Amino acid sequence: MDDLAAAQASSAANLAPNAVGWTHVHTIRKPDRTFRELGIELQRVSDAVGNVLPRIKDFEVGFGDNNPFHYREDEAHCYGFGRQMYLKLEADGDYLKAVWFDAASGFEEELSTLRLALKAIDELQPSMIADYWLNCGGLIGDPAFSDAYFKMLLNTA
Repeated sequence: MDDLAAAQASSAANLAPNAVGWTHVHTIRKPDRTFRELGIELQRVSDAVGNVLPRIKDFEVGFGDNNPFHYREDEAHCYGFGRQMYLKLEADGDYLKAVWFDAASGFEEELSTLRLALKAIDELQPSMIADYWLNCGGLIGDPAFSDAYFKMLLNTA
């Protein structure tokens, strides 16, 4: 959570004079321990999430061949309901590297399903959410945090 606070401080200190963008961008610190170091196998997480959310095998971001941020994956470990709400598992060989998601859905049912998917991950390995966009974070297994966080997601969609 220290890095989240550092990101908030950096955002405030480096806001561009016109308030559109920043003069310096905070680089997110890598976690102290990785899922690989914890022995969390990608397939176990994929199976757990796949029991809750439908799989989206074709994943693409940064559309356009000339876009330097364009990325496409044909056999992605991605789950959800489309661009407005998905959860992406990143692999490190046979192990989980990272979990990230986009929850721009204004549908309570979709966000509730995302919450169940994150809970399924948390049951395999206690985990936390660090949301740098909304400037908040907490343990997935903490009901008070999860209630407040998903209410915030619903209200910002």
